[in-house]
Amino acid sequence: MLRVNSDAVACRAGGGAFRIRLALLATTALLSVLVLTQPAAAQAVIDGGASETVPGTQASPWTVGGQLTVGDTGVGSLSIGAGGIVGSTSGIIGNLAGSSGTVDLTGAPPIDTASWGAGSSLLIGNFGHGVLNLSLGVVTGNTASVGVEVTGRGEVSLSNSSIWNNAGLVTIGVAGRGEVTVGGGSAFGSGGLILGQNGTGILTLDGASQWTGTSGTTVIGLDGTGTLTIAGGSSAYLDATSIGERSTGTVTVTGAGSLLQTGITAIGNDVGGWGHLNVLQGATMTSTRATMGAAAGSSAFVTVDGAGSNWTVTNELTVGDAGGANLTISGGATVHAGLALIGAGSGLGSVNVAGPNSLLQSDFALVVGAGLTGAGTGSLDIADGGRVISGGDTVIGFGNGAQGFIDVHGAGSSLSITTGDLFVAGDGANVAQGRLIISDGAAVTVMGGTGTVQVAQNAASVGVITIGGQEFWPGYQPPAAPGTLNASQVNLATSGASLEFNHTSTNYTFAPIIDGLGTIKQLAGTTILTADSSNFAGTTWISGGTLVVNGALGGTIDVMSGGRLQGSGTIGDVAVYGTIAPGNSIGTLNVAGSIAFAPGAIYQVEANASGQADRINATGTATLNGATVQVLAGVGNYSPSTQYTILTANGGVTGAFGTVTSNLAFLVPSLSYDANNVFLTLIRDSRGFGTIGVTPNQVATGNGIDTLSTGNPLYNAVLNLSADQARAAFDLLSGEVHASAKTALIEDGRYIRNAVNDRVRAAFESVAAPAIMAMAYEDGKGRSPAATSPGLVAWGTGFGSWGRSDGDGNAASLTRSTGGFLLGVDGPAFGRARLGLVGGYSRTSFNAKDRSSSGSSDNYYAGLYGGTQWGDLAFRVGTAYTWHRVSTSRSVSFPGFSDSLKADYEAGTAQAFGELGYGFRYGKAAYEPFANLAYVSFRNDSFTESGGAAALTSASATTDTTFTTLGLRGATTFAWGAANATARGTLGWRHAFGDTTPVSTFAFAGSSPFTIAGVPIARDAAVVEAGLDFALSRAAQLGITYSGQFGAGAYDQMLKGALMVKF
Repeated sequence: MLRVNSDAVACRAGGGAFRIRLALLATTALLSVLVLTQPAAAQAVIDGGASETVPGTQASPWTVGGQLTVGDTGVGSLSIGAGGIVGSTSGIIGNLAGSSGTVDLTGAPPIDTASWGAGSSLLIGNFGHGVLNLSLGVVTGNTASVGVEVTGRGEVSLSNSSIWNNAGLVTIGVAGRGEVTVGGGSAFGSGGLILGQNGTGILTLDGASQWTGTSGTTVIGLDGTGTLTIAGGSSAYLDATSIGERSTGTVTVTGAGSLLQTGITAIGNDVGGWGHLNVLQGATMTSTRATMGAAAGSSAFVTVDGAGSNWTVTNELTVGDAGGANLTISGGATVHAGLALIGAGSGLGSVNVAGPNSLLQSDFALVVGAGLTGAGTGSLDIADGGRVISGGDTVIGFGNGAQGFIDVHGAGSSLSITTGDLFVAGDGANVAQGRLIISDGAAVTVMGGTGTVQVAQNAASVGVITIGGQEFWPGYQPPAAPGTLNASQVNLATSGASLEFNHTSTNYTFAPIIDGLGTIKQLAGTTILTADSSNFAGTTWISGGTLVVNGALGGTIDVMSGGRLQGSGTIGDVAVYGTIAPGNSIGTLNVAGSIAFAPGAIYQVEANASGQADRINATGTATLNGATVQVLAGVGNYSPSTQYTILTANGGVTGAFGTVTSNLAFLVPSLSYDANNVFLTLIRDSRGFGTIGVTPNQVATGNGIDTLSTGNPLYNAVLNLSADQARAAFDLLSGEVHASAKTALIEDGRYIRNAVNDRVRAAFESVAAPAIMAMAYEDGKGRSPAATSPGLVAWGTGFGSWGRSDGDGNAASLTRSTGGFLLGVDGPAFGRARLGLVGGYSRTSFNAKDRSSSGSSDNYYAGLYGGTQWGDLAFRVGTAYTWHRVSTSRSVSFPGFSDSLKADYEAGTAQAFGELGYGFRYGKAAYEPFANLAYVSFRNDSFTESGGAAALTSASATTDTTFTTLGLRGATTFAWGAANATARGTLGWRHAFGDTTPVSTFAFAGSSPFTIAGVPIARDAAVVEAGLDFALSRAAQLGITYSGQFGAGAYDQMLKGALMVKF
């Protein structure tokens, strides 16, 4: 080694090595360069911190006759500039562990490139760290490895239209980590590629770059982890491609203009292989042939998502061969295959097509659960507007032991077979399982071939078509909204075939012809069969919902408990355990055979007043076995007696029906028989309407309607009701709200009594007297507050309350609310007494919700009151009258009748009342036991409601009620911070007697009068009051009062406040 006391460059010949090292010797700053002629076989090593430039420290072209190593044991770098050319037989960047080598090729735009001919092989990051950067650079060679050994780490970056072209195999991530980024319109070429041989390999193409690898096989994830990303309008052109060979491989093609073109493609190719392919955001991929989950123990996952995203497979696309695989097509993406096989071998394959404009198209055929080389399982889920188009026969479950499953659900979702037929559970040669589910507005259309759906052609196969939610295999689903099967015919070929209706529609029409030997299951919803399926020779089982046969259906029918058969078509033999109802309104159901009713079965017969009724005509026998006949009579004016023929059996009638019922309360049904017929007779019931009432009000209303003439619209409407409907109608027709309004207005009479009583108590400073707004007039000046002034005092108060009276089983509950005010004036009289006048206004609203009735009353008050006190004994007395202006509205609606009714009338409440109280003190509190008596007389004027036939007329009436109250008041004063406070309360028992259940007498136009009771006044109630008054200052006082009245099933509550300021 030649050393120079300076930074030196040493070259050695003869041994075939050319070394460039950086030696920091002595103290001189001179740079000495020794140039030797390089022999052809020489190697070059840039190491020890050395840096070489071409052109620069080396002339261009610089030819290394052997291997060029940049970073052997230490650090080395090579920069190839514009016009620079380097040639070597091979190259290593970052050779040994701990080394670091960097090669930069930087050209000058537009075309002055920097280039390196790397020869037979190029190792980037052998044991060390190697970096290759190209910017308008060109690197050529044969084979290349990036991230070679476990400790190796290689990085390659191409930008600015650079080129890295390899005639042979490129391995990225041999045992270490290799990462190659191709961007800026650059090009990468290889004669084959392995990403992640045993290490981690990453290749990224971006910025409209290109990779060509059509001359060899591409493996992404051999025994290591491989990741390929193609983005930004870049493209790759490959030959045979394997993704996830024995480890994990991931390929992502994303963005509009991005393209991956491959030959034969395997995704999840060997035992332990996990292959992932993503075609996203408008990208495109093409393959000549593709297999997902090729080997047992492998797994494949492919996602094609986004509008414009497309994967085209020219020949067959296999999803799940011997391994497991899933293909998801979403967001408007398309997968287009020549032939699509899902679950082709012994593995498991699944495809999900979801979202509007998402499409799977198979030109030749579509096989789900192919099982070509084993008992594989395939599933196809088409959801939320996804579409699948098959250009040939479509088979669900094909090979021996194979299972196929297609679920089409969601509005706009569709499976369209443009050529060929649909086979569910094989073609007859093999034993397979297949299921097709169509639900939630989806559609399956068989428009090619014969337009036939063949189900379970081999008797050992199991084939099922479900409209709605699946019943059993592979899992139970509840009823769902139905989809549509558009086909000319469904052949339930063998006993292994079934057609299920398990949906939520009340009017679902199934149009295809049904034939074969299989089973039809009606599980939920209403299904209408319109085709001529008379050649069907299997069994129809109705366990839930309704099956309507308006065409023809052969075979046998079992109507189970909970099931219903109806229609106007022709059926075969039928056994009825549930309900049979001929027609769709009134009609005839023809039985080409015999009919047998089981005990507990129901024959539901519609009939009308014109003499028409449902009917069953059987060519065979009819066995009745005590079944029930349920008559649903329509609205009409029935004759006193009408007879109908409801069943004819040419082979004879055996036995008799048991119970016969009618939906109309006033029509009595009966049955009679001859040898071949069953007759129904409906007789008008002579009982009065009131006989079916269960409450006094219902009975009274029914009796009133019963006095109307035949032909009256109200009378005719009630005549056509069931018993329950009639009782509900009587409640609405009763006019009960008018009687209940009396309860509300009588109860509200206590507000004026309480107000004047409180005023008199305040005037004499009685125990627990509330704060009250008052103004005295003395010496020509008004002052406030002056409740205890001995002179003339004007006062006022507001009030408001809410309450409820529960129904008593006859009248319905009534809610009410009241708000108003009272003004009064009083002065001294007869020495120690005071006399005064009071007047005011309030508004009361009331509602009987269960009777669709409400109303209001404007109330105007006038009264005279007085009181005195002899020592501790107090006496208070008053009389008052209230004018009421009442308005009501009612809504009456029941089958066959409706009316809106209003009334406006006047009423009045007169009352007289008095109270005795005795006050005393005990300790710090004062008490007053008291006894109160009030007599209340309410009278309403006569009125007639506006409206139709349900309008009522009421005569004037008087309701007299007396109230007594015994109770105790108490009060005490205490300090509350800086203020004085007075707590006061009242507890009493109020008893009512006399007319405690108000009544009103009504009549319909043309009817006799009838009397209706309203909600009752509580006979006994607790009276509660609690208040708190604060003396805020000498001039201001604040008072808060709560009062309530609580009886059995009734309450009234009130909360009020008062602020009085002296000025």
